[in-house]
Amino acid sequence: MIRRMVTKMRKHTYVILVPVLTILLCWTLLTDATESQPGTLEYLELFSQCFELVQSRYLEETDPGILAEGAVEGMLLATSPYAALLPKSGSSGLIPAYGPASLGMVLGFRDPMIHVIDLLPGSPAEEKGILPGDVLIRIGDQVTPYLTVDRASRMITGTPGETRTIFIQHHLTGELIEEDIELRSLDIPAPELHISVTEGVRVIRLTGELTASVLDRLTAELSSPDSIRPTILDLRHLNLGSEAIGLKLADIFIEDGHPMLDLCRSDDQIISEFRSEDGQYMSGFPLVVIIDRTSAGPAETCAMALKSTGRAIVTGDPSFGRAVSREIQSLDDTFDVLMVTGFYCGADGHKINESGIEPDVPVVLPVLENIDPYMDTALNQLEMMKDTA
Repeated sequence: MIRRMVTKMRKHTYVILVPVLTILLCWTLLTDATESQPGTLEYLELFSQCFELVQSRYLEETDPGILAEGAVEGMLLATSPYAALLPKSGSSGLIPAYGPASLGMVLGFRDPMIHVIDLLPGSPAEEKGILPGDVLIRIGDQVTPYLTVDRASRMITGTPGETRTIFIQHHLTGELIEEDIELRSLDIPAPELHISVTEGVRVIRLTGELTASVLDRLTAELSSPDSIRPTILDLRHLNLGSEAIGLKLADIFIEDGHPMLDLCRSDDQIISEFRSEDGQYMSGFPLVVIIDRTSAGPAETCAMALKSTGRAIVTGDPSFGRAVSREIQSLDDTFDVLMVTGFYCGADGHKINESGIEPDVPVVLPVLENIDPYMDTALNQLEMMKDTA
């Protein structure tokens, strides 16, 4: 609504624009809220004064629409780097649309910078040697502490052949590298369920976006008569999909009605408690979960629920730390707002979003080559669980 009004009035002077914008802000933000939010009018007056000052004194001509969007983006960033102002179609001034080509990086926030959670296989970023855990310091001339994760993700997309300049710090060496990388069309990995059985051990791997249809297939597979066998649930590279569906994955393995996770505020006050739902659950076999720094979102809510309930032993490396509850609120026919509504917490009150999940059994890197140390650690843990059963 603000954007439409601003666009219509670009031909008029800022003397007319500022009062109208302020009135519109008051109408949209203060309806039924003025009495409960003391000082809101004063803050809107501050916004109006700054808007007028920038329009009149900045060294170059400014676009009022971009200024308004930037103000809203800054307000949302003050609440969480995972909040976002989302254009409903196409680009809208400050905020570019997701393009058909990308660098192929999955991004997340670790205070105070945006980090690389994972890379799409065969992506331009992977080919340049960028690794999960690397710090994304700058995109073009924009430093990432002043960007939401959504906006940074949009900035590394575009049309095939375009180039993005990024400034990266490698997490292993600390080396600072500036790279010019060409965008390329990439296929988002389709949701896949991989189940294999070797020497009596079942390994479940989930790749791509975690969806309800994948969970239905997994439940059907585990319902077969020969499903009672030691199991490894490999959650590496699982970071696409909602945190809520990660809880549904854990629910497959947890006894009905058992507390799994809490949804908390930043002050640790519990908003709601998640319990395993009634229905068929898979028990009677030892379960080991593998996580690493590419495990985020649904992988983390699943791993923490299984760890908190004692249903599984978690092995590997600490996960990334991105487990927030979000919901989309519609503003008008131009914008939506993605709001953070809570943080997923374990039974001890630990917020996953702050530092990820610490494994019960850390991975030990092998001396021998061609050995997956994460899978090797999980297999060893299963052997120990069988010996003590």
